[in-house]
Amino acid sequence: MKQEDRVAVLSSIRWIDYVVIFDTKSVLPVLEKLKPKVLVKGGDYNIKPCAEKDRIVGQDFVESYGGKIKTAPIIEGASTTSIVERMSL
Repeated sequence: MKQEDRVAVLSSIRWIDYVVIFDTKSVLPVLEKLKPKVLVKGGDYNIKPCAEKDRIVGQDFVESYGGKIKTAPIIEGASTTSIVERMSL
């Protein structure tokens, strides 16, 4: 899915304040500037203590100031790709 399409879909959700496209290898510098109250990742990420490679990038930072980490469930057939395809009909 093109990033412009993904931004359009995410931006249309009323409780999303910002969608940020970044070109760094890590999202951490972006999180350090924005200091989000809530960081949401897909349900395929793990928020429980686990191997560092399996953790959400920036989780420790966001939690250090009281921010929350949430994972969104993965719902079969409800990918952003399928949503955009249905919008195009």
